[in-house]
Amino acid sequence: MITKFKLFYEYKLSDENYNKYYYLVLKFNHITFDSLCNGKFEKLKGISDNINIINSFFDIRDVLLIMDKKKTDELNTLVKVDYDDVETLSKDNFKIMKRLTNDIDDYSLNSIIYQGFRKHTYYKYIKNVSMGDKLYKLIKKIDSVDYKKVFKYIDKNTHYIFDNINNIKTFEDFTNEVYNSLDNLDYKYNPIIVKNILEYIILTYALLFKHEGEILVNDEYFYVPENSTILIKTPEKNSYLFDEHKEILDKYINKLKKKYNLREIDYKYDINNKYISATHKSAFPIIRYLDKIKK
Repeated sequence: MITKFKLFYEYKLSDENYNKYYYLVLKFNHITFDSLCNGKFEKLKGISDNINIINSFFDIRDVLLIMDKKKTDELNTLVKVDYDDVETLSKDNFKIMKRLTNDIDDYSLNSIIYQGFRKHTYYKYIKNVSMGDKLYKLIKKIDSVDYKKVFKYIDKNTHYIFDNINNIKTFEDFTNEVYNSLDNLDYKYNPIIVKNILEYIILTYALLFKHEGEILVNDEYFYVPENSTILIKTPEKNSYLFDEHKEILDKYINKLKKKYNLREIDYKYDINNKYISATHKSAFPIIRYLDKIKK
């Protein structure tokens, strides 16, 4: 009985340790390491507070920055994205929604809505991401007879309806603009149904990005706390990447070691001596016991 209690306690402790940090996955290049040596990134859009970012991006990139939340908050102006709040996602002409879907500032509202309609059922295939109560209730409504006809019409005419809608300040502005743009000779659409469909489309689309746990950076520069941890994947000597990585790392490694807790992770191989994608998973036990490792 005592042993089981200890195992449960350690499991909970592991989750709590993951939540102590912000995460940023970076490319292995001169820009990344030069920025780290200077302790700041220019025009960085966002970081993450979700450990799942490791599975999503550290799998395909080679540098992971792990930062203490309290120290990072003291150095920067940060805003946590609420993926379940349609008001937050749509305000200021869908500024946050555009950031989630694309790095291009002028990414059109029409493009977001079109993609939302194309992918509105993808939430069924998402694992380990919680759905807000509002979206859960909307999903039940969308399948009703009253909604299907309106849903089909808006989907079919997204270009006509949304192409000229701009400068949206609130979700209410957005729903009013859309409602006034609808053109159907048979009957006038119920504005509540229109509102619920639009909210459903926005929230299901935002749910696709929720695992990223994005924290927006509201400053020109993002400052990295000293003594943060950097995990770097290092290929073995026969890899085509080895010489390039070694050249870059040799240039910066001494400076990095003075400012940060630097750890290298060797690429994992399968029985055929080929890289396997599980290499990034080495980060999880390191982060879990990071406090003890630093000491």
